[in-house]
Amino acid sequence: MFTPATELPFAGHPLVGAAWTIGGEGVMSCGVGPIPFHADSKGATVR
Repeated sequence: MFTPATELPFAGHPLVGAAWTIGGEGVMSCGVGPIPFHADSKGATVR
């Protein structure tokens, strides 16, 4: 997530939305490191 001044190392809600869009299980990379996620028809979680 970007602000006018910088990129944030972690933003929870955008990661949950991305997990839902991607679906299944995987790992996303962001400024704080790798973030595992799981998404199915019941919802999405980011750990």
